[in-house]
This record gives sequence, structure tokens and C-alpha cells, in this order.
Amino acid sequence: MAEKKGLRSEEREKQCRDTWKIIEKVLLEEYGCLLPPGEAAVSVILPWTKEKCLGELKRQGKIISWGLDKNFKEGNKRRYEIRVDTDAF
Repeated sequence: MAEKKGLRSEEREKQCRDTWKIIEKVLLEEYGCLLPPGEAAVSVILPWTKEKCLGELKRQGKIISWGLDKNFKEGNKRRYEIRVDTDAF
């Protein structure tokens, strides 16, 4: 039974890495190579199941904050407003 729990942990880590890659991609698409100093805000569309990963990324310090745009719902997709510390990039 411990093996299943470890597998879930590995899957969660992979999901968080993939979510972070999506956030990085959107940041680079929006700002290019010249990220503003301090904070940058981006809107990212993700499945609602990624909320746990957003919380984990916040605990890791990769993102400053995230919030749900309640006006956008398309199937299981949600739009999240994410603030990132660009000085940590």
C-alpha cells in the first residue's frame, strides 16, 4: 500500500512540473525575454484539477499568488490569474 502512495506522490510532482512549465510558457509568450522587475501577472487556462498543483507551487515559492476567474468556465477548464516573482526566475 505504501507503493501506491509513493506513486501518487510522483504523479503529483510530475503534474506540478507540467503545470509550472505551462506557466513559464505563458509568461514567455506574454512578456518575451524581458520580464518586468518584481511581479508579473498572467492568465492561464488549466483544468480545475490542477488547483492542488497551484497550491503546491505557491508553497514552494514559485508563484506569489493565484486566483480563480469566476466568469470563465469551459467544460472542466478554468482561468487562473497567477502572479509570479520575476526576480526569482
